[in-house]
Amino acid sequence: MAEKKTNPIKKFVTFCLFALLIASFGVWGIGDIFQGPTHAYSVAQVGKVSIGQQEFSRNLRQELARLAPQFGGRLDIEQAQAFGVVQQVMDRLTTRALYEQHADDLGLIVTDDQLREQIASLPAFQNQAGNFDRFAYEGALRNSGLTEQAFLLALSGDIQRQQVVNAISGAASMPRAMAETLYRYSAETRSADTVTFRNDSIAELSDPDEGQIKKYYDEHSGDFLAPAYRSLNVLQISPSALTDEVAVSDERLQQEYELRIDAYSVPERRNVSQVLYPTEQEAKDALAMIREGKSFEAVVSETSAGTPVALGLISRAELAAQLPALADGAFAAEEGGVSEPVQSPLGWHLAQVTEVQAGSVSPFEEVVDDLRATLQLSLATDTAIELANALDDTMAGGQTLEEAASTLGLKLERFPRVDRSGNDENGERIEALPDDRTFINTAFSTDVGQESLLTETAEGGYFVVQVLSSAPAAARPLDEVRDDVIAGWTAAERTRLLSEKAQAMVDAINLGGDFAALAEEAGLTLTNTPALRRFNTNPTPGIPLDLPTKLFELEEGKADIVEDTEGVMVARLSEITAAPEAEADNAIETLQTNLANRIQGDLVTQFTTTLNSTYSVEINNRNLDTVLSQF
Repeated sequence: MAEKKTNPIKKFVTFCLFALLIASFGVWGIGDIFQGPTHAYSVAQVGKVSIGQQEFSRNLRQELARLAPQFGGRLDIEQAQAFGVVQQVMDRLTTRALYEQHADDLGLIVTDDQLREQIASLPAFQNQAGNFDRFAYEGALRNSGLTEQAFLLALSGDIQRQQVVNAISGAASMPRAMAETLYRYSAETRSADTVTFRNDSIAELSDPDEGQIKKYYDEHSGDFLAPAYRSLNVLQISPSALTDEVAVSDERLQQEYELRIDAYSVPERRNVSQVLYPTEQEAKDALAMIREGKSFEAVVSETSAGTPVALGLISRAELAAQLPALADGAFAAEEGGVSEPVQSPLGWHLAQVTEVQAGSVSPFEEVVDDLRATLQLSLATDTAIELANALDDTMAGGQTLEEAASTLGLKLERFPRVDRSGNDENGERIEALPDDRTFINTAFSTDVGQESLLTETAEGGYFVVQVLSSAPAAARPLDEVRDDVIAGWTAAERTRLLSEKAQAMVDAINLGGDFAALAEEAGLTLTNTPALRRFNTNPTPGIPLDLPTKLFELEEGKADIVEDTEGVMVARLSEITAAPEAEADNAIETLQTNLANRIQGDLVTQFTTTLNSTYSVEINNRNLDTVLSQF
């Protein structure tokens, strides 16, 4: 069977084991099939169920690895805590433990027959004929570092938890009559004939007099507010600002280059296909046929029940991480050749190498500038940490922020007006402030006259902010915003005049007037909208967002106005089309399934809340901190 080129080796080892367990018990998120005996030191206790430090650490590392690509390849523990990842992992594990405790209280058991049936149904443990293969089962566990006892214990727990979930939500369903009603309600469409009185149809307006300006300003004063400002003293310790003070010798650069040579190396990659035989003799016989001149594909077709599996372009390290023996064989073969038979826990492999991409190493001269910058930033970060600790100690000793800055030779900067966006009174970004949302949040949550705690930024810098004064948001004086007020009045006046024209046309239509004739008389082009659903989630070009809602409030043949950025539209409901019958059955069945799943999800969520109030959940923060300190 052909494989995708991405991560194909997982077909033979851990992929199926993990993926199929996850698919079978998806309600639990990532199944923890490594769970072993209860640990003496737990991070949480749920009833009688303990969540051990190793179990929590393992799950957290898996989650960090899963999310890392979204954070540029690395998600550190501080970021994980800030984004709630640590709490999410804890919540998931405690929820699993709640169901485990409840299943135990109910006396639920998992029989050997249930375990045997579940294991036999997993494709990871089946041969090419679809039958359970003990050899494949033992090989997959061995390559995953699992004992059979640990795997069976985890599988048993998942089955128990699923029994509880099925009992709570399994009977929930959506009546077809209700789904049909919802379908017909949501799938009905309406079309309209429209014309638009465009904004640019009113070329010029007379300037407003002083009374009109003052009235508009008073009625819309909330549109002309100056933001809340704070006056701040800020002390920053930034690694990037310290890099110029850090010197790196040529000798150190050369040493670091040699230590990091892997980062500057592109490994050799080979395009590998492989086939698996149950015995060494069968693999040797196949290899002999290839060396007699037959193609790899033809020999595999004659001698194997399967087909060649394309592993794609892969490095030796990537291949060795899953099947070391296969890596040895594939990287010993010549380009265009086939390896000697090699044995793995799965059987005997032949590997065909169709392409070799040579590896390379970037020379020192090409990377020295980037390497120097990296080392300078690393050393500057160490310096920043030392300064931050010194600042913390100095202020703890009783010195004011100003005194501490003077003692340590740090710069204390004053910013007289800072808004919640980090801008000054002119609305321009204050570049000297830390470009970190944490700073603004801290500056506006610290009381006037107080100093914040020493706070770390996402970039590894530190700051202390002192709030000197605070000015609330207030209306700007009319003279300051006069131009904006006039622009606002002009736009509103234009809309008023267009709306009067549009309303006159609507009144005429609703009294039986000919829409086409009225449009021609006004010099407007009559157009027809496409069929629009009640819930038009995808904006349609030229269709105001409020139009679908308006159409479903009208009687057929009646008209109304809809304001839009282009002007004011007159829309007359021209056609009502019932939900299509041709697709009704499939749509109703899909709606039934989706709504039933949502109901089941809601029931599980409510039951989980009940379990939380039934069983005590105790978090051991000291042990949790111990685990987090290891990241």
